[in-house]
Amino acid sequence: MAGEPTFEQIYREAGDNLAAVPWASLAPMPALVNWLDRQPPPREPAKTRALIVACGLGDDAEEVSRRRYQVTAFDLVPAAIEHCHERFPGSAVDYQVADVF
Repeated sequence: MAGEPTFEQIYREAGDNLAAVPWASLAPMPALVNWLDRQPPPREPAKTRALIVACGLGDDAEEVSRRRYQVTAFDLVPAAIEHCHERFPGSAVDYQVADVF
């Protein structure tokens, strides 16, 4: 529809008020946490990799990283990745702007 804001606009206009991003829960997805809780920890954390597609504000990526996986996370929206870097300074997650297609 004409006049609908882009994802970039939504993230940028949210500024520091990330609750203004309609799909942001600011916590890892419960289904992901539940699944991770049932997995054995990585045997070789430096070699056990995970990819988070459409990472949004980074909560899932940070949860997976916290569990000792080497994480690459990407999103199509540069402003989303900027928020990830702001929210999680010094994170071990490799955040990237990329298009899955």
